Amino acid sequence: MIFWNSETKKLEGIFYLYPKNTIKDQEEYNTGIINGGLTVGSKKYNKGTFIKEWK
Repeated sequence: MIFWNSETKKLEGIFYLYPKNTIKDQEEYNTGIINGGLTVGSKKYNKGTFIKEWK
């Protein structure tokens, strides 16, 4: 989880958890939430390269 200050355009912090779900599970969950009409603010990066965004 990255905490970004949109006013100052600065990174505030990074928080990492050991999730019980896999990344694939989380991606499917994000897609399901969006398909249900809600929003998700997630972005996927691999070694600093942007892969996908859920909105």
